[in-house]
Amino acid sequence: MNSQIDDKNRLGLGDNSTDTETDIPNKIKYLENEVNKIKNEYITNYLTVFGIFASIISFILVEAQFISKICDITRLAGLTLVFTAILIIFNLSLIILSKDLSKINDKKKFSWIGGIAIILTVFGVYLLKKGQDEDTCKLKSIDRYIEKEAIKLYDESIKKVDDQYKELDLEFQILKNDIQVIKKGNNNEAN
Repeated sequence: MNSQIDDKNRLGLGDNSTDTETDIPNKIKYLENEVNKIKNEYITNYLTVFGIFASIISFILVEAQFISKICDITRLAGLTLVFTAILIIFNLSLIILSKDLSKINDKKKFSWIGGIAIILTVFGVYLLKKGQDEDTCKLKSIDRYIEKEAIKLYDESIKKVDDQYKELDLEFQILKNDIQVIKKGNNNEAN
């Protein structure tokens, strides 16, 4: 019973002498507004978390596509850094837009995170410029393929020639043995 009275006093519905019949509907409206604010904040937080999750999934899918398309590791690292910075900035924007700026206590943390995103972007662009362009990279890959195939064909032809040499050598040894047998047979007949 005592806790119910405390709840009424905390909510402003207690037995005060200043309370009138008209104050109760106003207090109910005030409480409804507070509940709606909490509900809206919950929805906003939910959408923020969902947005962050969606951006991370998008990041992973885009990275998987670029890994298969880009053949230079330096350019891939640069692109990954740029996309990471974009992901950080997007998530930071979601957090800032979903909250009232006056409620954000640690604004320095957000500026540090933004600074890190800018540094990642600059370094990523540098790596993109430093890396080989796709045409050069593909030409080198084609050159490596042609070289590998040429070595493979060379090895196969050497093996063929070697096998033919062994066959001819074997035939030569057989003929040599046959000639020696014939010579021995002629020598025996002559005696």
